[in-house]
Amino acid sequence: MSLTLEISSCLLINKKYGTSIIQLICNKLISQYPYKMAWIGLLESDGSIHIESVAGETAAYLNKEELRWDTAANLRNPLVTCILKQKPVCLEIKSADEQFGKKWDDFLINTHSNSLLLQPLFNDSKCMGLLCIHSKLSESFLNKTECALLAMIAQHLSCYYES
Repeated sequence: MSLTLEISSCLLINKKYGTSIIQLICNKLISQYPYKMAWIGLLESDGSIHIESVAGETAAYLNKEELRWDTAANLRNPLVTCILKQKPVCLEIKSADEQFGKKWDDFLINTHSNSLLLQPLFNDSKCMGLLCIHSKLSESFLNKTECALLAMIAQHLSCYYES
């Protein structure tokens, strides 16, 4: 709970600092065990995802990946699922291949993650981006209270991007 309040305060008080505050949010998220990487991706009109900010041990891996949100990328894409259904998506290392295909199993392996939470960011009830949090632990995002707090952080981030 204290992390949520701290992040909310940062976003409300420091909006004038631009993307540096977004980096600070990612840094704060990974400071909480068991989170190992956090990133914010914004949807581009060409179907790609622009990584706005990233923090964590395997952040360099994201630069090698072409992340897409358009349905041409693949309907078995958790990014597409999160954006089109406008709901959080959780991937687990033990079921990523079965649920979304080998590419996403490899994605978790290459980022040394056992769980991944994709939380949509909304602007005027339209998804405009994602907050993505990687965890060292399996089943990290099964706790409803924790997920509600992360959804609140995503909501605050969405407000940050409103003009």
